[in-house]
Amino acid sequence: NTITSYQAHKILFLTIGPGDFLVHHAIALGLHTITLILVNGTLDARGSKLMPDKEDFGYSFPCNGPGRGGTCDISVWDAFYLVVFWMLNTIGWVTFYWNWKHITLSSHI
Repeated sequence: NTITSYQAHKILFLTIGPGDFLVHHAIALGLHTITLILVNGTLDARGSKLMPDKEDFGYSFPCNGPGRGGTCDISVWDAFYLVVFWMLNTIGWVTFYWNWKHITLSSHI
């Protein structure tokens, strides 16, 4: 079972269908969400316009509601939790897509 140059060309340059397009966008969404949460958690670690004394509250804190303008801010610990959640989701999507792609490729060769 030797692979011809035509089969090698098919392996290197895969055809992309609608499912691939959807998965690529889902992975891009996961990566961008992780990046935005990390940037927000890093830049607003000590305080933000909404909550200037954030560093005095510790790892996590409840929402104060109307006392802080009716909205909530997240702690660094909450940002870390969200990043881990999105990271695990994205790794799951990539792993499933990679396995699915290789299973379908091996059935066509």
